[in-house]
Amino acid sequence: MPGKTVPITSIPITGEVGGISETDAARLSVVAVVGNTVLATAQLRPDGGYRLNVPAEAARAESAFALQVAVLPGTAAAAPDRVADAPRVTISPADLAGDDPIAAPGLALDPALIDRWVIFWREWCVSGTVVGPNGCPAPGADVTVYTVSWSTGGYTEVARATAATGPDGTFALCFPWWELLLPCWPCEPLWWRCWPWWWEFDILHVIEALETRATSGPQSVALFQPEGNALIRGQGFPAAATAGVIMPDPARTALIERKFRDPAFRELFPWWWWCCDQPNIVFGVTQNGTTILAPDPATGTRWCMDSGQTVTLTGNKATLTCCPGGPPPKSGYVWTSVGSILTSSIDSRGLAQDGGDNTDIAFQGSLWLYASVAPGAFDYYQVNGSVWNAPEFRGGTKPPAAVAPAQAPVYEPLYLPAWTWDTATGMITSSQYVKMGPFTANGYSGLYATPSARATLPAPPGLPAFTVPAGNEVAWGYEGLVLTAQDTTLLGGIPFGAVDLTLLGFDQNFNPVAVSPDEPLTLAIDSTPLTLQQVGTITAWTAPGVPAPQTGYGDCPAYDVGPSGFIEVPVTVQDTNGFLCQYELEAQFGHGNAPVVTPPGLRGYTTNPTPAFPPDPATASWQGGTETMIFPGSTVQGTPVDCCYEFRLYYGKRVTDGSYWPAYDLAEGDFQTISLKFSS
Repeated sequence: MPGKTVPITSIPITGEVGGISETDAARLSVVAVVGNTVLATAQLRPDGGYRLNVPAEAARAESAFALQVAVLPGTAAAAPDRVADAPRVTISPADLAGDDPIAAPGLALDPALIDRWVIFWREWCVSGTVVGPNGCPAPGADVTVYTVSWSTGGYTEVARATAATGPDGTFALCFPWWELLLPCWPCEPLWWRCWPWWWEFDILHVIEALETRATSGPQSVALFQPEGNALIRGQGFPAAATAGVIMPDPARTALIERKFRDPAFRELFPWWWWCCDQPNIVFGVTQNGTTILAPDPATGTRWCMDSGQTVTLTGNKATLTCCPGGPPPKSGYVWTSVGSILTSSIDSRGLAQDGGDNTDIAFQGSLWLYASVAPGAFDYYQVNGSVWNAPEFRGGTKPPAAVAPAQAPVYEPLYLPAWTWDTATGMITSSQYVKMGPFTANGYSGLYATPSARATLPAPPGLPAFTVPAGNEVAWGYEGLVLTAQDTTLLGGIPFGAVDLTLLGFDQNFNPVAVSPDEPLTLAIDSTPLTLQQVGTITAWTAPGVPAPQTGYGDCPAYDVGPSGFIEVPVTVQDTNGFLCQYELEAQFGHGNAPVVTPPGLRGYTTNPTPAFPPDPATASWQGGTETMIFPGSTVQGTPVDCCYEFRLYYGKRVTDGSYWPAYDLAEGDFQTISLKFSS
């Protein structure tokens, strides 16, 4: 309103602190003080600038002390009397008398003073190890620790510090965190809206305990203030796990909110009791620019995490690891695995075995072949393959060994990750992929270098140089990997068959050497996809032999089958090569509902095979066929709901690339949607 005077409630004071780095700025605060009474506090910006909003009435009040601005450690901002050497500048009374913002005289810190303040640098520290899914350490990975906060806009992550893992996958890092020291949970006052859902079991446990005690009268409830970490300790999880409810539940969240909004309960449980004075931490990890552990605050945050802990961080499948491996053979070589499937689980016919429907498994895809080589057995090697005329279990005969053209080198480019590190400091100095082959030398093609030869001998013909600096050592990833090759490459281009694999050794001059051989590694290979998977035309009945009236057409037909009606769903799953593993038909509707069809459950190679086309274990064959499923199944209780149902086929072929077992990795197949009315 014109003519009205607005009283000044605060006085802006701006300025700069010189002689500091961005790291120093993050540790420091400026305060406006009268004597040692703090009137206002501000965090320094990275460039050393600041702005203080000082209460005008307090700044202009009569006092024996002048208004001053001091710079001091952030951890001591509330107690300037404890930092006697904190630099101060005085604000003149004339400047305070006006209404304009005040530019304070410059402040400066010298390095010696910052060094003396080291006792104020409160740090949060963590150490740990980064490993891959195989449990082996991941060298050369960058671990970043983030602090997590929450507001009505969602989660906020702030990167605090990053450290690289050493050759053994270990790391250690610290960061100053006094700015995180809040009086309580940062979502004040509606703090119950931002807890992580897995705390709710503990929260309900405490609520129920207090309510139970309160029934005996107020005097039975001990009003004490426990530590936040004492409240969050998994007390409610055992009962929740028994009930099978370890998952987010909006109804549970709403129940807790109602409880905390009740004034009577809040008298028993003031909100500030549920506090933590530790930072909320989430970890992110990258390796060679690839994210191997994403910092997901919704699922990965470690709430109120204490300093000084040791953690193990597990990366995803992209993690490059350095496995120490087992003891090598005394001489020659032994085949150890195809991917993660040990050769002890591969029978003499070349089929992998894990029991159940993971029986008689052929190989398919890009195959990683591992072997363990005796020290000094050879410097270079060939991988040779002898292709069978047909797999043994399908009437094939074993090929002759080491006779051309039945046996020939098998090769595709092979690169191994390598890390070099300074033995004096333990710091990794380089991380790179090193080409191991193939190359041609002395008239032999398809040669590969062993890691030892690649690190100590001159680069083979056609391969780039790889040098380990003096005082450095090298660690290799994919310990024992001798070849990665596509399935059809191992078979010489054909899509189905078997191959015997052997290693031939060569010395540093590329001459053949005598090697104590392992038995050939026989692999049965089927590179073909499943021949057919299909949900056929559905028929609907109100009773056996009585067709149900069709009320809708097109891609989603509709039928009125009535309370006693049912439908028949023909399902065809076939594999000409006989490597069908499992299939299942699900009736799905609504949100996560899957009522039973008949016959129920999985149809598998060894579990619940269809009688109409049973498997033949003698030839490791199950070709499959067509069978008719019925819905609703005989085990359904009551009348099914009227809804649009999706009949979805899931299936798996009995093949693996060595990284999985097919019975645990079914694919989504064909489906048909249909609207059914069961009500009368």
